[in-house]
Amino acid sequence: MLSARNFTGCETVEVIKHAAADYRKLYQLDEDIFRECRVRQQLLEDLDITSTKIKGYVQVMGEKPFRLHLTSEAQILRYIRYCTNNIYSQVYIDATGSIVKSLPHQKTVLMYGAVFKDGNDPTNVIPMGHAILADHTATSISYFLGSLRQHIVTLKDKVIRPSFFVTDFSPAIFNAILQACNHEVKTRKSARILQASLPKAIETPDSSPVRRVRQIVMIDQCPLLWPAFG
Repeated sequence: MLSARNFTGCETVEVIKHAAADYRKLYQLDEDIFRECRVRQQLLEDLDITSTKIKGYVQVMGEKPFRLHLTSEAQILRYIRYCTNNIYSQVYIDATGSIVKSLPHQKTVLMYGAVFKDGNDPTNVIPMGHAILADHTATSISYFLGSLRQHIVTLKDKVIRPSFFVTDFSPAIFNAILQACNHEVKTRKSARILQASLPKAIETPDSSPVRRVRQIVMIDQCPLLWPAFG
């Protein structure tokens, strides 16, 4: 906008949308989103000259249901080093929308992320991997987490778990973590060792009581935590 000598302090929504469309068009490789994904997958593999066992960034791709698994060898190695050097290592898993426009005849596409905080700086949040999925079942999410697990085994010949998995109360994500890490279904595992602390009332700045419950499910030696507020 500045190159067009538009120095308006606050742009209108229409101007911003037009600029965003021009930007996307400038860097678009193909109008077909699936063909563009394939092109970028191969391009990133060809440009990756440092990785030895996990090349590129797009590791898994599917058209229907739409699926992308995104990670790199450097990310997996950083995760391994983080877990090795930290006793209380944590991986946070969650999903967000508004990443990919709606695809014809497919469900809403969400981006799932598995991230960890490596370092004292608040900005040191490192992605272990991302997945862009149109299928939000536990099986689909478990496939993503299982692929990350397989990448760890590829590099270290063993599974390296964090001390904790942290997520909100999403049954699909919850079950996916259990399947990927223990090869178990939720009902049997949670019925056997679900622990919930008694609700404890805490006071907020406006003096209104808020009940906080921490619930824990053990995955072998790795707890799965989620906070519940109500």
